Amino acid sequence: MWVELPKAFDTVRLNRELRDSHIEITVGSLFSASGKYRNCLRLSFAVTLDDRVEQALAKVGEAVERVIAACTGEHSPQSMQYEILLAK
Repeated sequence: MWVELPKAFDTVRLNRELRDSHIEITVGSLFSASGKYRNCLRLSFAVTLDDRVEQALAKVGEAVERVIAACTGEHSPQSMQYEILLAK
């Protein structure tokens, strides 16, 4: 799944944030020779959506919130909407 976040978002920082949860995302800049797409990420999984995968996606959403809050000092409406979508 390809996810585009606000332009100022740093998915490398998000990946570091997720390290302790044993969750790894693929940062978007890996898909560009010039380092573009640093605000994008790819979530890769080839399993049936179960409770474990849903919990991992929720952790990614929470980490996105923390990184946005650290960068902006506030929670943005876009990030709140993202969290709600992951919770479904």
